[in-house]
Amino acid sequence: MRPRETSRNLSVPGGAKTLTSPPGPARTPARAAAGVAGLLVSCLTHQGVMEIGALYEPPFTDLHAEGPEGLFAEPDIDQLVHIIRGINTNANYPANAPPSDDSRRSS
Repeated sequence: MRPRETSRNLSVPGGAKTLTSPPGPARTPARAAAGVAGLLVSCLTHQGVMEIGALYEPPFTDLHAEGPEGLFAEPDIDQLVHIIRGINTNANYPANAPPSDDSRRSS
């Protein structure tokens, strides 16, 4: 029997979108990755670019309070940041500065 799905609103420019996910805090790595990927697509679709710091704010912290550090290994987070910076660079996003010590927050 499939668990009942719940919906929550995702704040994006232009109005709220609905993100559907099964209830409960338990997430497998594959589900976490799918959740992050879905949120990235939504943010990039609506905004075209993305600040790295957004990974540490809702709706991403709705997946895990620590943001990506609570879901992925450090090499995977580094790759995710690299991909976002590449998208931002291709979009000529001026705030896409080189990595700094505070570019990723740690808890």
